[in-house]
Amino acid sequence: MVPWPCMDPCPRDRDDTAEAFVLQRLPAEEMVLFENHLKTCNDCRQAVKIAAEYIAALTLCRQASGRGTLRVSGRLVSNCIEN
Repeated sequence: MVPWPCMDPCPRDRDDTAEAFVLQRLPAEEMVLFENHLKTCNDCRQAVKIAAEYIAALTLCRQASGRGTLRVSGRLVSNCIEN
């Protein structure tokens, strides 16, 4: 991933960048740049929110007993059924 200045357009791979940001897998410089970008970009903030909810749901699902349905932002994420 290539760093971008805060006032430039969103990264082309916004969803992947948001996920990497939530998982703290961006290089340190990119973390700071994206964090600054989030101060001015509603679309990227929304992508981070969705990524965080999705990751939290997957974590809960993995910890679940294998029953139930998990929804994030009204969308079905998983039936939480282990094979």
